[in-house]
Amino acid sequence: MKYFVLFIAFLLIFAFTANAQITINRADYTLNPSLGFNSTQVVEASMFLPTEGENQTWDYSGIELGLQYSEGILEAGTDSEFDGANYYNMSGQSPFGDFQEITFWYQLNDERFVTLGRKLGYTTSVLTGVTNNPMDSIVLVGNTDVYAQPSWLLKFPMTYGLKMESEFELSVDYELTVQIYGIDKVPGYNRQEWQTEWEVAGWGTLILPNPNGGDPISVEALLVKNTEIFNDNYYLNGELAAEMLTKAFGLKQGEVYSYTDYKFFAKGLPRSVLSMRYSNDNEEFTSSSMSSDVSSIASVSESQTSFPIEAKVFPNPMVNQFNVQFDKTDSQTWTIEVFDNLGKKLQSQKISQEIGEINTIINLENSAPGFINYSIRNASGQIMSAGKLIKE
Repeated sequence: MKYFVLFIAFLLIFAFTANAQITINRADYTLNPSLGFNSTQVVEASMFLPTEGENQTWDYSGIELGLQYSEGILEAGTDSEFDGANYYNMSGQSPFGDFQEITFWYQLNDERFVTLGRKLGYTTSVLTGVTNNPMDSIVLVGNTDVYAQPSWLLKFPMTYGLKMESEFELSVDYELTVQIYGIDKVPGYNRQEWQTEWEVAGWGTLILPNPNGGDPISVEALLVKNTEIFNDNYYLNGELAAEMLTKAFGLKQGEVYSYTDYKFFAKGLPRSVLSMRYSNDNEEFTSSSMSSDVSSIASVSESQTSFPIEAKVFPNPMVNQFNVQFDKTDSQTWTIEVFDNLGKKLQSQKISQEIGEINTIINLENSAPGFINYSIRNASGQIMSAGKLIKE
């Protein structure tokens, strides 16, 4: 009877573990906002909408990958007009197609990542291409918008069912001069009304193509769905601008836009594993990308995957440390990375030795028992070897 009870208890524990949803804490999200990250372009024609809900299997192993590229994230800094802001980034596109310096300010802390608002720079543009008169101009006078409610980037802990929403208005102030209509430095503004809903809409296993080649890889992930709806209205001297003016700039009064971002998040990465933007108006994907670093936290099919080099890792199981032996094929700096089974990085060790046999010791004395994943990367980030072992 005793063994029967133990057997039933084992089954219950196994069933709970196999179907337990994923939670991502701030400590699991390894963002250094001042560092960039590497992405791989995904061809939009190969994408499809993910199924929402619990314990899903999202098989995106057949998507088509394009070029790898680098992206920047945020710069450290503060601004007196955005209380609590500690990071910012910049862009430069006005509603009229001209360059305008735009600074977005963020508050990032251990609980939540939020956008506080934006600040616009002063810009003057001649309208010769629109009115054929070099004396005509639009002056973007610059203004500051502080969001009444936070625009959520992420909120921790991220867990299935978590929801947030916000509404805010943004404005772009300008002065317009069009001599043929008797308009001389008349004040106006573009008002943008935003509604956004943010939801952790699913959890399960995400299967992706390996960006370094080889068989598909998988990670345990959360699906975050972010839908935004916004519309534009253009005002001149306190009234809605005449249609002849908006059409001259290629603008449409009161036009509504809607898109949904679908992003998969996993432990151990500083950004989404897979990201796709879907236009709800045109019912098509407009941009998609995959993290180039996904291999470092993924479960790789050991029975079929081959790597450029063979590494010997022993002992396995191990107690506090293990040896890694392999032949290094170039003189550049390689990296050995070690993760626990949930994707948390436990250690990263640089190997700067010249070409030849490497024999190094990895110490995991302060790490918890369980499955350990390791990968050996060359200087360009390619995985040269990877595998698993057990820490007792």
